Amino acid sequence: MKDRVLPTPEKFASCPYDEKILPFYEGQFEAVNVMLHPFLKPFNLDIERFWPAK
Repeated sequence: MKDRVLPTPEKFASCPYDEKILPFYEGQFEAVNVMLHPFLKPFNLDIERFWPAK
């Protein structure tokens, strides 16, 4: 059986695996907006990640 090769993901329809969004799109856009889905609750993300440190 021949090994399957996945196509390269489209940069504008994907996100980085390491979660570093701004460096991933650096040089492509002036700003990046992140939309969180209102009906899905991630189980492995700590809510404190979405607030800046005080």
